[in-house]
Amino acid sequence: MSRNRKIPYTRRIEYEEEDEQDELDANDITISVPERAKPPCPKPNTFDVIKDGNDDFSLSLTNVFLAHNYYSLKRWTEFGFTTAFIVFPMLVINLKSLRWYHLDYNREKGRGYTSCIVWFFRAIFTFPLMIGPVVRHIEYLYHGCKSRSATLSESDRKNHYKQMLHEDTDAGMMRMLEAFLESAPQLVLQMYIILTETPDDGLLMSIIRPVSMVGSWIGVSWSLVSYHKALRASHNEEEIGLSLFGTIFYYIWRACEVGPRVVVLALFASQFQYYMLIAVAVHWAIMSIWVALQKPEFYRKTIDKIVFDVVIGYVLIFCFQNVQSGHTRYRAMLYYFVIYAENLVMLVAWQYITTQKSAWYYFAALGIIPGGIVIHIVVQLLYYKCCHPRSMDIVCCINPVQNYNCYQSVCHEIESNEESKADTGVNNGHTFEV
Repeated sequence: MSRNRKIPYTRRIEYEEEDEQDELDANDITISVPERAKPPCPKPNTFDVIKDGNDDFSLSLTNVFLAHNYYSLKRWTEFGFTTAFIVFPMLVINLKSLRWYHLDYNREKGRGYTSCIVWFFRAIFTFPLMIGPVVRHIEYLYHGCKSRSATLSESDRKNHYKQMLHEDTDAGMMRMLEAFLESAPQLVLQMYIILTETPDDGLLMSIIRPVSMVGSWIGVSWSLVSYHKALRASHNEEEIGLSLFGTIFYYIWRACEVGPRVVVLALFASQFQYYMLIAVAVHWAIMSIWVALQKPEFYRKTIDKIVFDVVIGYVLIFCFQNVQSGHTRYRAMLYYFVIYAENLVMLVAWQYITTQKSAWYYFAALGIIPGGIVIHIVVQLLYYKCCHPRSMDIVCCINPVQNYNCYQSVCHEIESNEESKADTGVNNGHTFEV
């Protein structure tokens, strides 16, 4: 099965295919087994697992401490929103993980691949114990170690390696969703509180709140890096991974994309309050419709498609995510044009309305938003030119008209029969100029 390494990956679309397809996918990884005990598979990335777990724990701890202090100060509104942005994402990602386990269980039912006791503990630890991501990481390390065992057959090592890639991608997807459901809105909320209220909360709060904000920014940016690395590995074992410099440039690109966005949202909210929510809701709806128009083929059921479109539309409030195969540049250009225009319009509106022109953050904001845009563009271009694993294969200039490149990038991929109709200028009995 051919998959595009640039698009979100889910193995669960295969569950609605024929059984033979699953067998085909099980053989799409070629592992040469040497006679000596040399492991045939790459090592599982233990460092990333430990780092992700430590980041999640530290960030959750600071957010809980922040909510506790708001409660102690009887600031009920701040306490309510801060707590909601902790509890709601936890519920969503663990229920999502439980849903994935349910699909996996139905797929494996009667085949005996996994014992019932394992399924039981997976379900219990995911919900109600709410440590689904931890379970995914543990299974990732387990299958990674098994895939390198010299005592197992080639077929067993292959299956463990495939399962390791699945668990890595699932964990990466969950971490990214958690970051955008918790860290991104938490960052906007805490910045909004700082901009609109000036009570003396004490020295401890003046330390914990910036730590939570910086941690949220780092967490969102790094979640995109982790998911991107897992995504590349999941499609093809021969896929070239990100180098150290590639990881650094990709992180800076994403950090400079997300950072100015949350800053300008907080600034706009500080002056326009609920109008910011209306603007974000309109953007969310438009992005969700745009995702649907691209016709992503990750799910077969209509309800699953709608949920997917809405979730990706929400992520597109903060940063770009690709959902379609083919050339990405025109899709990205359209998205960044819209997002940059929104950022500048909100910045100008805030600058015109605000009375805090002597505040310390006034000139900082005027520099962060445009400066972040410039740095983001430069670093992204440098990444694709110098640090992308296949930078030598990337064509700088593509004819937007040839093979309907621009249309297929912005909208959806033209199917062969649809393309033939377009070439002949015939569509449903009507003619048009090509």
